[in-house]
This record gives sequence, structure tokens and C-alpha cells, in this order.
Amino acid sequence: MDVAITHIEEAIKLTSFRVLTPNDEIENERLDIHHELMLVTLSRKLHPAPISENIQKAIDLGTGTGIWAIDFADPYPSAEVIGNDLSPTQPPLCTKRGGWVEFQDQDTTPYSPDGSLTPSHSIHQFHTVTGEAQESKGYNMRPGPYLQQWVINASFTNVTCHKFIMPLAFGVVPAAP
Repeated sequence: MDVAITHIEEAIKLTSFRVLTPNDEIENERLDIHHELMLVTLSRKLHPAPISENIQKAIDLGTGTGIWAIDFADPYPSAEVIGNDLSPTQPPLCTKRGGWVEFQDQDTTPYSPDGSLTPSHSIHQFHTVTGEAQESKGYNMRPGPYLQQWVINASFTNVTCHKFIMPLAFGVVPAAP
């Protein structure tokens, strides 16, 4: 077997990656809300990758609460779906070469299509100050813009990148349905 990645925990130790958020109920709720936001952004699709209906294995790295892996298993009953995260309760894993890998992350920098969110705007200033503070502590607040190159650097081939604009509500946020 050609092994592309073994023991994710060891690979993480070799990077400067740090986790910003706690592993608690509030964070889990935020992750589930983010999952719903991604579904809305992707027109209720779990993935844009052109995978086979009889896929045999799928892995969700950075699975968080596992909601994506659970949702993925329903329409793909032939698939063995594995969710893995930085949590020490997760088992080590390995993946074979071949197949599809898909990442969904974001560039958290706010902007406005009409140009009204200028560098002097309070939201832009808040994001800049808090982002710089987090990055000074070793947290990457904008992994999205780097994912494509990281994947290419890891020797993946046929790499494509799809960018979506996600509207953010500032002020009053509607209640969950």
C-alpha cells in the first residue's frame, strides 16, 4: 500500500499549527452552524467533487462534531466514512493515494462587493487588529487562501479551487429555524 499520510497527530506536531478554539459545547454549536452555512453556500451539496455514487471510502479531516461525515454517510451507504480531528480521542489513521480530497475553509477577511467596507471602516479595523493579535500568537486566521498551494506542495495532482462569497450578517442575526 502506498501511504500518503500516516499518523495525523505526528504530522500536526511537525507544523506550527495551533488550535484557536476550545473543544466545548459552544464551539460544537458554532461548528454545526458553520456546516449549515457551507450547505447554503454550496446549494445544499455536501461537496462539489465529482465522486462516484458507489464510493467505498471517505475521510473527513478536521471533522469537528462529525456532522459532515454523518450527513455524507446517508446518501453514500456503500462508503466507509471516517471522521478525524485534532482531538486526542480520535484514532491515528492512514490514507492511500488516489481518490478525491476536498477542503472547505475560508479567508476571514471581510470585504464588500461595492467597496463600502474600506480600511477605515470599524469592521475592517476590528478584523485587522484581532487578526494580527491572533497571528502574533501563532494562529493562522486565514488558511483559505493558502490551501490550494499547500495541497499542491503535498504532491496532490489535478488540484482545483472553487471560491464562494459568503454573506455575513453584522448587527441582528436571525434566529435559527
